[in-house]
Amino acid sequence: MSCRGLLVVLLASACAAPPDELVGLGELEESSSALQNATTVVSLTFDDTFADNFQVAAMAEARGMRATFYVNSGRIGQSGYMTRAQLIAMEDAGHEIAGHTISHANLSTLEPDEVRRQVCNDRLALLDAGFAITSFAYPFSAQSSTVHQIVAECGYNSGRLVGGLAMPSSCNGCPYANRMPPPDAYQVRTNDSVKEQTTLEDLTGYVTRAEQNGGGWVPIVFHHVCAGCDSLAVSPTTLAAFLDWLEARVALGTEVATVDQVIGGTLKAGVDGPPVYSQPATGNMLQNPSLESDSNGDQLPDCWQRGGTGTNAATYSLTNVAYEGNVAQRITMTSFTSGARRLVSRQDLGTCAPAVTPGRQYTVTARYIANSQPMFTIYYRNSSGGWVWFAQSPRLPTSSTYALGIYTTPAMPEGATAISVGLSLAGLGTLTMDAFTLAEAGGTTDATPPVVALTSPADGATVSGTVTLSATASDASGIGRVELLADGTVIATELVSPYELDWDTTPFAGRTVTLTARAFDEAGNTATSASRQVTVAGATSTNLLQNASLETDANGDQIPDCWQRGGSGTNAAIYTLTTNAYAGARAQRIDMTSYSSGARRLVSRQDTGACAPAAAAGRRYTVTARYIATSQPVFTIYYRNASGSWVWFAQSPTFATSSSYALASYTTPALPSSATAISVGLSILNLGSLTMDDFTLVQAP
Repeated sequence: MSCRGLLVVLLASACAAPPDELVGLGELEESSSALQNATTVVSLTFDDTFADNFQVAAMAEARGMRATFYVNSGRIGQSGYMTRAQLIAMEDAGHEIAGHTISHANLSTLEPDEVRRQVCNDRLALLDAGFAITSFAYPFSAQSSTVHQIVAECGYNSGRLVGGLAMPSSCNGCPYANRMPPPDAYQVRTNDSVKEQTTLEDLTGYVTRAEQNGGGWVPIVFHHVCAGCDSLAVSPTTLAAFLDWLEARVALGTEVATVDQVIGGTLKAGVDGPPVYSQPATGNMLQNPSLESDSNGDQLPDCWQRGGTGTNAATYSLTNVAYEGNVAQRITMTSFTSGARRLVSRQDLGTCAPAVTPGRQYTVTARYIANSQPMFTIYYRNSSGGWVWFAQSPRLPTSSTYALGIYTTPAMPEGATAISVGLSLAGLGTLTMDAFTLAEAGGTTDATPPVVALTSPADGATVSGTVTLSATASDASGIGRVELLADGTVIATELVSPYELDWDTTPFAGRTVTLTARAFDEAGNTATSASRQVTVAGATSTNLLQNASLETDANGDQIPDCWQRGGSGTNAAIYTLTTNAYAGARAQRIDMTSYSSGARRLVSRQDTGACAPAAAAGRRYTVTARYIATSQPVFTIYYRNASGSWVWFAQSPTFATSSSYALASYTTPALPSSATAISVGLSILNLGSLTMDDFTLVQAP
């Protein structure tokens, strides 16, 4: 079938992603000639498996239409969602059932193997249930070129976004419809999601504007179908009126079709996702329990996720006020009416989530500082892959220093396959958390830290070039990992003995470096070795920054040459050059005088090369600065891409406040493949002052 010149309007449901539809194979053949002659084609699609979507089937059928329903296989049969019997009845009537991940996962936050589990295994589950699955929609419209490729590899013929088509007040210059076939079937554009305030006139306008501009394919995204039950909802009355209006458009060349009708293609075989992670049989069941690892620099510890309910506002940050290691997670609740904010272990399909046995209890512990009583929150994964709230501990007492929280869950219910645990804040205040453990209740609790020691190089040695940095570690429950640190920064993580690194000392040339090793046992206990100091021979590594000590201000504008000011959010700040310098005659000071959100910063100039240091893709860089601060600062990192645009890249954990000059140091993640240059600087994130001076930037080992 040729679909050129068609307009398909997709009506999608509850998940902030555009809609798709599928018609039974018999209907596809019957309707193909009508579609070939149509000027405009409308597809009705609904996301997220919501129970209130079932009524749409009868509404559409009464008008000779069929819809596409994007389904999360882990939600089928759960409270508030459609049942398998309902979905079978809908497909038997000619509606399309399509894929939407097992648990409505934000795919942009997951590593590729977990994306494959969410996408491939969701499609497998739906195929095994007897559905013909060819279309996919990205939850939250979160996607990338890697995700597109995985969706295709899992056997889908299309992938739908949210947005990208012109709206009356947004997306100026965007098309009114997708071309048919779309240039990329895995980037199908839509209008914005239908919301509670979307009117009948808005809906009809999506269609008429496309009709008046040559036709094509226009997705419209629906979520709940109810009167005022959710912000992403359309009332049954408004939806019925829209369907009546569409039915009358047939005489004008407008048809209704499903996504599968428009995209076409064969029904492909299912593809298995990768095998799942199995946590240790003994010891701490959690991965990254001390929250140290943040491989992509997004301020969210690996194998953990944020969550919240109710009406409130909160900020999350990594802080160096840690119980063990270098970082902990802080939640600051800035406004509160109801609900809670939390950090919990990631609710995935096995990369991070520990497996559990139905009928057994589990004990979770954590270290915390809080001025508002926190509580443990527990979820479990059911046999369909969906995550379900399970239990909540009594409130824990407040504490101004690290306290130990402990909670033992009820017995896991029948069908439970994995567990997610974490701490929640349910009122105004702050909660800092670190050092989680999870073990089956009744098992032996290991509270003894490991034994760790550096073995080379020798204390006081002079080194150069590449030398062996090695350590030993032992513990009764086994060693989980050993980190090797130079001047407090992790330069290697070793998982098995021997714990060794061929250390390239070149970036440290001309410096005295403090070396340590930090060991983590399988129960989550940690210990740090005695330090050793070595002198690295050779000239000091070249500082990549120009005007690094902020001395030069050629035009007298109070902005150091080769540096620039920046900011985001709602706040006000004053910048000044001050004589209270660490090196030379002056430093930069920022005073944040009012604050609601965002940050203010000084970063090295983001230009085309006169000031910006060239950077190598795949390499890491170490930035240092001296600072005085009454509010915890952070390093902020940008890179210039191959097109010449500057892109935010990473942010360090917060540094401690200091009334005299302190040293801040941060090593970036590896720069992405398109990076050509780098910009670095310090930011202030709240009321207070930050004075900075004497920056360095070198390529990390």
